[in-house]
Amino acid sequence: MPSTTGFDDLKTLAIARLMLDNIPHVKSFWIMLGLKIAQISMFFGVDDIDGTVVEERITHMAGATTPEALSKDDLVAMIAETGHVAVERDTLYRVVRTYAEELEAPAWDAGPIGAPPRVGVSSGTVATDA
Repeated sequence: MPSTTGFDDLKTLAIARLMLDNIPHVKSFWIMLGLKIAQISMFFGVDDIDGTVVEERITHMAGATTPEALSKDDLVAMIAETGHVAVERDTLYRVVRTYAEELEAPAWDAGPIGAPPRVGVSSGTVATDA
């Protein structure tokens, strides 16, 4: 079975935001979507990019090509690149901390859409260029 396209993912997220108006937050999981589609998803109704992962293996065992980890600083920078302000929240969505214009350029490089990331994150893992 072929995987979904980024366009399919964005359409699904946008429709979810419109149809599930009784659900306050729509989440985009960057490990499954990829870093760039997760960023774009913020303009398709997503208001939560999940998350700071120390090490993810299940999705990667199924063939994911995204980095296996993303530091909090990289996640905040990724969100800031979209013009949004990252907000750390607890499990009940209460604000823990707001991050505004305090970070340098991200340490990750997602590379072209559809290709493996050029540079991993967090632990400095480097993916090979395709």
